Amino acid sequence: MFDSAFDPPGRVEHRSFSWAVFLVAALVVGLVIIEMLRTVSRPRMATARCSPIRFPGWGWAGVALAIVAWVMAWGGESLSFGVRRYTFLPLWMGYILVVAAEAERRGAPNMLRRPEWLPVFIIGSLFWSSFEYLNRFSENWIYTGVPQSGLGDLLLAVLLPFSTVLPAVYVTSEVFRRTSWVGAFACCVRRPPPILRRPACGALLSLLGAAGIVAVGAWPTVAYPWMWLGPLCLTFGLMTVARLPHRLCGSWWGDHRVAVAWAAAGLLCGFFWELWNVASECRWTYEVSFVGWPRLFEMPLLGYAGYPVFGLLCALVFDLIRYATLRLPRSSAPNSQGAVQSVGSISDAYLASPSATSPRRATGARRKG
Repeated sequence: MFDSAFDPPGRVEHRSFSWAVFLVAALVVGLVIIEMLRTVSRPRMATARCSPIRFPGWGWAGVALAIVAWVMAWGGESLSFGVRRYTFLPLWMGYILVVAAEAERRGAPNMLRRPEWLPVFIIGSLFWSSFEYLNRFSENWIYTGVPQSGLGDLLLAVLLPFSTVLPAVYVTSEVFRRTSWVGAFACCVRRPPPILRRPACGALLSLLGAAGIVAVGAWPTVAYPWMWLGPLCLTFGLMTVARLPHRLCGSWWGDHRVAVAWAAAGLLCGFFWELWNVASECRWTYEVSFVGWPRLFEMPLLGYAGYPVFGLLCALVFDLIRYATLRLPRSSAPNSQGAVQSVGSISDAYLASPSATSPRRATGARRKG
Protein backbone atom coordinates (compact mmCIF):
# COMPACT_ATOMS: atom_id res chain seq x y z
CA MET A 1 0.00 0.00 0.00
CA PHE A 2 2.83 2.40 0.82
CA ASP A 3 5.79 0.42 -0.53
CA SER A 4 7.13 3.35 -2.53
CA ALA A 5 7.62 5.39 0.65
CA PHE A 6 10.34 3.03 1.87
CA ASP A 7 11.64 1.18 -1.20
CA PRO A 8 14.06 3.61 -2.89
CA PRO A 9 14.06 3.63 -6.69
CA GLY A 10 17.81 2.96 -6.71
CA ARG A 11 18.65 5.61 -9.27
CA VAL A 12 21.27 7.51 -7.20
CA GLU A 13 24.82 6.22 -7.58
CA HIS A 14 26.60 7.28 -4.41
CA ARG A 15 30.23 8.27 -4.71
CA SER A 16 32.98 6.37 -2.95
CA PHE A 17 34.86 7.66 0.09
CA SER A 18 37.08 10.69 -0.55
CA TRP A 19 39.86 11.65 1.86
CA ALA A 20 39.95 15.20 0.48
CA VAL A 21 36.25 15.84 1.10
CA PHE A 22 36.39 14.09 4.46
CA LEU A 23 39.35 16.16 5.71
CA VAL A 24 37.83 19.46 4.57
CA ALA A 25 34.49 18.66 6.21
CA ALA A 26 36.23 17.41 9.36
CA LEU A 27 38.26 20.64 9.50
CA VAL A 28 35.12 22.78 9.36
CA VAL A 29 33.37 20.73 12.04
CA GLY A 30 36.51 20.73 14.17
CA LEU A 31 36.80 24.53 14.05
CA VAL A 32 33.20 24.87 15.20
CA ILE A 33 33.83 22.47 18.09
CA ILE A 34 37.01 24.33 19.12
CA GLU A 35 35.17 27.67 19.11
CA MET A 36 32.41 26.22 21.28
CA LEU A 37 34.93 24.79 23.75
CA ARG A 38 36.66 28.18 23.94
CA THR A 39 33.32 29.82 24.65
CA VAL A 40 32.47 27.36 27.40
CA SER A 41 35.85 27.99 29.04
CA ARG A 42 35.22 31.75 29.31
CA PRO A 43 33.80 33.38 32.46
CA ARG A 44 30.04 32.98 32.54
CA MET A 45 27.41 35.57 33.17
CA ALA A 46 25.53 34.96 36.40
CA THR A 47 22.01 33.80 35.74
CA ALA A 48 19.07 33.26 38.03
CA ARG A 49 18.42 29.64 38.83
CA CYS A 50 15.33 27.93 40.12
CA SER A 51 15.71 25.52 42.99
CA PRO A 52 15.36 21.97 41.67
CA ILE A 53 12.28 20.07 42.75
CA ARG A 54 11.71 16.37 43.10
CA PHE A 55 11.62 14.28 39.95
CA PRO A 56 7.89 14.00 39.06
CA GLY A 57 6.21 10.62 39.49
CA TRP A 58 5.03 10.52 35.88
CA GLY A 59 8.68 10.79 34.88
CA TRP A 60 9.36 7.42 36.52
CA ALA A 61 6.53 6.00 34.44
CA GLY A 62 8.44 7.25 31.41
CA VAL A 63 11.60 5.53 32.66
CA ALA A 64 9.71 2.24 32.96
CA LEU A 65 8.12 2.64 29.52
CA ALA A 66 11.48 3.39 27.88
CA ILE A 67 13.21 0.44 29.52
CA VAL A 68 10.45 -2.02 28.60
CA ALA A 69 10.32 -0.74 25.01
CA TRP A 70 14.12 -0.88 24.72
CA VAL A 71 14.22 -4.49 25.92
CA MET A 72 11.46 -5.45 23.51
CA ALA A 73 13.15 -3.63 20.61
CA TRP A 74 16.49 -5.37 21.11
CA GLY A 75 15.47 -8.60 22.81
CA GLY A 76 14.16 -10.52 19.81
CA GLU A 77 10.74 -12.05 19.24
CA SER A 78 10.88 -14.06 22.47
CA LEU A 79 10.72 -10.85 24.51
CA SER A 80 8.68 -8.64 22.19
CA PHE A 81 5.51 -10.77 21.96
CA GLY A 82 5.27 -10.11 18.23
CA VAL A 83 5.23 -6.30 18.49
CA ARG A 84 8.96 -5.64 18.15
CA ARG A 85 8.52 -3.68 14.95
CA TYR A 86 6.21 -1.22 16.72
CA THR A 87 8.52 -0.37 19.66
CA PHE A 88 9.87 2.91 18.24
CA LEU A 89 6.78 4.83 19.38
CA PRO A 90 6.68 3.68 23.05
CA LEU A 91 10.46 3.98 23.30
CA TRP A 92 10.43 7.61 22.29
CA MET A 93 7.30 8.39 24.26
CA GLY A 94 9.18 7.11 27.29
CA TYR A 95 12.13 9.34 26.38
CA ILE A 96 9.85 12.38 26.04
CA LEU A 97 8.27 11.73 29.44
CA VAL A 98 11.63 11.27 31.15
CA VAL A 99 13.22 14.38 29.66
CA ALA A 100 10.09 16.50 30.20
CA ALA A 101 10.11 15.41 33.84
CA GLU A 102 13.79 16.37 34.15
CA ALA A 103 13.03 19.77 32.61
CA GLU A 104 10.26 20.32 35.16
CA ARG A 105 12.63 19.26 37.95
CA ARG A 106 15.00 21.99 36.77
CA GLY A 107 12.28 24.66 36.90
CA ALA A 108 10.49 24.42 33.55
CA PRO A 109 6.67 24.56 33.53
CA ASN A 110 4.78 21.33 33.01
CA MET A 111 5.10 20.94 29.26
CA LEU A 112 2.49 18.18 29.06
CA ARG A 113 -0.22 20.71 29.93
CA ARG A 114 0.63 23.29 27.29
CA PRO A 115 -2.13 23.95 24.74
CA GLU A 116 0.17 23.50 21.73
CA TRP A 117 1.36 20.03 22.81
CA LEU A 118 -1.05 18.05 20.61
CA PRO A 119 -0.45 20.21 17.50
CA VAL A 120 3.31 19.73 18.00
CA PHE A 121 2.80 15.96 17.67
CA ILE A 122 0.45 16.22 14.70
CA ILE A 123 2.43 18.80 12.74
CA GLY A 124 5.66 17.13 13.81
CA SER A 125 4.63 14.02 11.87
CA LEU A 126 4.11 16.07 8.72
CA PHE A 127 7.34 17.95 9.42
CA TRP A 128 9.48 14.81 9.38
CA SER A 129 7.52 13.37 6.46
CA SER A 130 8.84 16.29 4.38
CA PHE A 131 12.38 15.01 4.96
CA GLU A 132 11.30 11.52 3.94
CA TYR A 133 10.11 13.07 0.70
CA LEU A 134 13.46 14.80 0.16
CA ASN A 135 15.19 11.51 0.84
CA ARG A 136 13.37 10.10 -2.20
CA PHE A 137 15.77 12.21 -4.27
CA SER A 138 19.00 11.79 -2.28
CA GLU A 139 18.45 8.22 -1.01
CA ASN A 140 20.77 8.77 1.93
CA TRP A 141 18.91 6.36 4.20
CA ILE A 142 17.00 3.17 3.47
CA TYR A 143 14.48 1.45 5.74
CA THR A 144 14.36 -2.28 6.34
CA GLY A 145 11.86 -4.37 8.25
CA VAL A 146 9.05 -1.84 8.05
CA PRO A 147 5.63 -3.57 7.99
CA GLN A 148 3.64 -2.75 4.87
CA SER A 149 0.40 -4.66 5.21
CA GLY A 150 -2.18 -1.91 5.65
CA LEU A 151 -3.30 1.40 7.05
CA GLY A 152 -2.78 0.23 10.64
CA ASP A 153 0.88 -0.48 9.99
CA LEU A 154 1.24 2.91 8.31
CA LEU A 155 -0.12 4.56 11.46
CA LEU A 156 1.73 2.51 14.11
CA ALA A 157 5.07 2.08 12.35
CA VAL A 158 5.35 5.33 10.40
CA LEU A 159 3.13 8.34 11.16
CA LEU A 160 2.97 8.02 14.96
CA PRO A 161 6.74 7.42 15.33
CA PHE A 162 7.38 10.42 13.08
CA SER A 163 5.25 12.54 15.41
CA THR A 164 7.73 12.09 18.29
CA VAL A 165 10.64 13.78 16.48
CA LEU A 166 9.78 17.44 17.16
CA PRO A 167 8.53 16.94 20.77
CA ALA A 168 11.70 14.98 21.63
CA VAL A 169 13.96 17.80 20.44
CA TYR A 170 11.80 20.37 22.21
CA VAL A 171 11.85 18.77 25.67
CA THR A 172 15.59 18.10 25.36
CA SER A 173 16.24 21.76 24.58
CA GLU A 174 14.32 22.75 27.70
CA VAL A 175 16.74 20.68 29.80
CA PHE A 176 19.83 22.08 28.07
CA ARG A 177 18.60 25.63 28.55
CA ARG A 178 18.78 25.04 32.30
CA THR A 179 22.31 23.64 32.39
CA SER A 180 25.25 25.72 33.58
CA TRP A 181 27.43 25.31 30.49
CA VAL A 182 24.82 26.88 28.22
CA GLY A 183 25.14 30.06 30.29
CA ALA A 184 28.58 30.57 28.77
CA PHE A 185 26.89 31.53 25.51
CA ALA A 186 24.92 34.42 27.06
CA CYS A 187 27.37 37.16 26.02
CA CYS A 188 29.48 35.80 23.19
CA VAL A 189 31.95 38.09 21.46
CA ARG A 190 31.06 36.83 18.00
CA ARG A 191 27.78 38.15 16.69
CA PRO A 192 26.10 37.66 13.32
CA PRO A 193 26.35 40.63 10.96
CA PRO A 194 23.52 43.16 11.56
CA ILE A 195 22.50 42.84 7.92
CA LEU A 196 21.02 39.42 8.72
CA ARG A 197 18.19 41.18 10.57
CA ARG A 198 16.99 43.00 7.45
CA PRO A 199 14.06 41.64 5.42
CA ALA A 200 16.05 41.97 2.20
CA CYS A 201 18.69 39.63 3.58
CA GLY A 202 15.93 37.29 4.74
CA ALA A 203 14.57 37.20 1.21
CA LEU A 204 18.00 36.29 -0.18
CA LEU A 205 18.44 33.67 2.50
CA SER A 206 15.08 32.10 1.72
CA LEU A 207 15.94 32.03 -2.00
CA LEU A 208 19.25 30.35 -1.15
CA GLY A 209 17.43 27.75 0.93
CA ALA A 210 14.92 27.09 -1.84
CA ALA A 211 17.73 26.75 -4.37
CA GLY A 212 19.52 24.32 -2.07
CA ILE A 213 16.41 22.15 -1.77
CA VAL A 214 16.04 22.10 -5.56
CA ALA A 215 19.73 21.18 -5.86
CA VAL A 216 19.13 18.09 -3.70
CA GLY A 217 16.86 16.76 -6.41
CA ALA A 218 19.10 17.83 -9.28
CA TRP A 219 22.52 16.80 -7.91
CA PRO A 220 21.82 14.49 -4.94
CA THR A 221 25.35 13.08 -4.64
CA VAL A 222 26.95 16.47 -3.97
CA ALA A 223 24.06 18.66 -2.73
CA TYR A 224 22.66 16.31 -0.06
CA PRO A 225 23.86 18.53 2.86
CA TRP A 226 21.28 21.06 1.65
CA MET A 227 18.57 18.65 2.70
CA TRP A 228 19.22 20.10 6.17
CA LEU A 229 20.67 23.52 5.40
CA GLY A 230 18.00 24.37 2.81
CA PRO A 231 14.92 24.15 5.05
CA LEU A 232 16.73 26.05 7.81
CA CYS A 233 17.72 28.92 5.49
CA LEU A 234 14.26 28.97 3.91
CA THR A 235 12.39 29.05 7.22
CA PHE A 236 14.74 31.54 8.88
CA GLY A 237 14.62 33.80 5.84
CA LEU A 238 10.84 33.78 5.57
CA MET A 239 10.43 34.54 9.28
CA THR A 240 12.86 37.44 8.89
CA VAL A 241 10.89 38.80 5.94
CA ALA A 242 7.65 38.45 7.90
CA ARG A 243 9.29 40.11 10.94
CA LEU A 244 8.27 37.29 13.24
CA PRO A 245 10.28 37.08 16.49
CA HIS A 246 11.51 33.59 17.20
CA ARG A 247 13.65 31.65 19.65
CA LEU A 248 16.88 32.37 17.79
CA CYS A 249 16.49 36.16 17.94
CA GLY A 250 18.89 36.38 20.88
CA SER A 251 21.79 35.34 18.64
CA TRP A 252 21.43 38.66 16.77
CA TRP A 253 23.29 40.47 19.55
CA GLY A 254 25.39 37.67 20.99
CA ASP A 255 23.07 35.73 23.31
CA HIS A 256 23.34 32.26 21.82
CA ARG A 257 21.95 30.26 24.74
CA VAL A 258 18.67 29.27 23.13
CA ALA A 259 20.30 28.47 19.80
CA VAL A 260 22.96 26.32 21.48
CA ALA A 261 20.33 24.53 23.57
CA TRP A 262 18.29 23.59 20.50
CA ALA A 263 21.38 22.60 18.50
CA ALA A 264 22.63 20.43 21.36
CA ALA A 265 19.15 18.92 21.69
CA GLY A 266 19.19 17.95 18.04
CA LEU A 267 22.60 16.31 18.48
CA LEU A 268 21.60 14.37 21.61
CA CYS A 269 18.36 13.16 20.06
CA GLY A 270 20.33 12.17 16.97
CA PHE A 271 22.65 10.09 19.13
CA PHE A 272 19.72 8.20 20.66
CA TRP A 273 18.00 7.80 17.29
CA GLU A 274 21.10 6.09 15.97
CA LEU A 275 21.74 4.11 19.15
CA TRP A 276 18.25 2.62 19.36
CA ASN A 277 18.23 1.99 15.63
CA VAL A 278 21.20 -0.42 15.71
CA ALA A 279 19.49 -3.61 16.84
CA SER A 280 15.85 -2.79 16.08
CA GLU A 281 13.79 -4.82 13.62
CA CYS A 282 12.52 -1.71 11.84
CA ARG A 283 15.72 0.15 11.14
CA TRP A 284 17.49 2.31 8.61
CA THR A 285 20.92 2.22 7.00
CA TYR A 286 22.88 4.99 5.29
CA GLU A 287 24.47 5.52 1.91
CA VAL A 288 26.38 8.83 1.88
CA SER A 289 28.74 10.04 -0.82
CA PHE A 290 32.36 10.97 -0.05
CA VAL A 291 32.13 10.75 3.80
CA GLY A 292 30.53 7.37 4.42
CA TRP A 293 33.30 6.31 6.82
CA PRO A 294 34.01 6.08 9.77
CA ARG A 295 30.67 5.28 11.37
CA LEU A 296 29.17 5.56 14.82
CA PHE A 297 26.36 3.00 14.84
CA GLU A 298 24.88 3.16 11.33
CA MET A 299 25.48 6.88 10.84
CA PRO A 300 28.73 8.17 9.25
CA LEU A 301 30.58 10.15 11.89
CA LEU A 302 30.44 13.46 10.01
CA GLY A 303 26.72 12.93 9.47
CA TYR A 304 26.14 13.87 13.10
CA ALA A 305 26.99 17.45 12.12
CA GLY A 306 23.54 17.63 10.51
CA TYR A 307 21.71 17.07 13.79
CA PRO A 308 22.53 20.50 15.35
CA VAL A 309 21.30 22.13 12.12
CA PHE A 310 18.13 20.08 12.38
CA GLY A 311 17.74 21.18 16.01
CA LEU A 312 17.82 24.86 14.97
CA LEU A 313 15.17 24.18 12.35
CA CYS A 314 13.02 22.48 14.99
CA ALA A 315 13.19 25.67 17.08
CA LEU A 316 11.81 27.75 14.22
CA VAL A 317 9.11 25.22 13.34
CA PHE A 318 8.06 25.02 16.98
CA ASP A 319 7.58 28.79 17.06
CA LEU A 320 5.55 28.69 13.85
CA ILE A 321 3.30 26.08 15.45
CA ARG A 322 2.82 28.33 18.45
CA TYR A 323 1.96 31.29 16.25
CA ALA A 324 -0.63 29.16 14.44
CA THR A 325 -2.18 27.42 17.46
CA LEU A 326 -2.08 30.23 20.04
CA ARG A 327 -2.65 33.06 17.54
CA LEU A 328 0.21 35.09 18.94
CA PRO A 329 0.33 38.60 17.43
CA ARG A 330 3.01 39.57 14.95
CA SER A 331 5.58 42.12 15.99
CA SER A 332 6.94 44.68 13.55
CA ALA A 333 10.72 44.71 13.63
CA PRO A 334 11.97 48.03 15.03
CA ASN A 335 14.65 49.98 13.21
CA SER A 336 16.88 50.83 16.14
CA GLN A 337 19.35 48.29 17.42
CA GLY A 338 18.16 48.71 20.98
CA ALA A 339 14.56 48.00 20.03
CA VAL A 340 15.58 44.92 18.11
CA GLN A 341 17.45 43.72 21.14
CA SER A 342 14.36 44.30 23.28
CA VAL A 343 12.13 42.24 21.01
CA GLY A 344 14.73 39.49 20.68
CA SER A 345 15.45 39.33 24.39
CA ILE A 346 11.84 38.66 25.29
CA SER A 347 10.96 36.54 22.24
CA ASP A 348 11.57 33.22 23.95
CA ALA A 349 9.77 34.18 27.14
CA TYR A 350 6.95 35.71 25.13
CA LEU A 351 6.47 32.63 22.98
CA ALA A 352 6.66 30.43 26.05
CA SER A 353 3.80 32.28 27.75
CA PRO A 354 0.30 31.77 26.33
CA SER A 355 -0.96 34.66 28.42
CA ALA A 356 1.28 37.23 26.75
CA THR A 357 -0.58 39.59 24.49
CA SER A 358 2.20 41.57 22.84
CA PRO A 359 5.98 41.91 22.91
CA ARG A 360 5.62 45.52 24.02
CA ARG A 361 3.52 44.51 27.02
CA ALA A 362 5.93 41.72 27.85
CA THR A 363 8.83 44.21 27.73
CA GLY A 364 7.00 46.57 30.04
CA ALA A 365 6.28 43.79 32.52
CA ARG A 366 9.93 42.85 32.48
CA ARG A 367 11.02 46.42 33.26
CA LYS A 368 8.56 46.64 36.17
CA GLY A 369 9.95 43.37 37.52
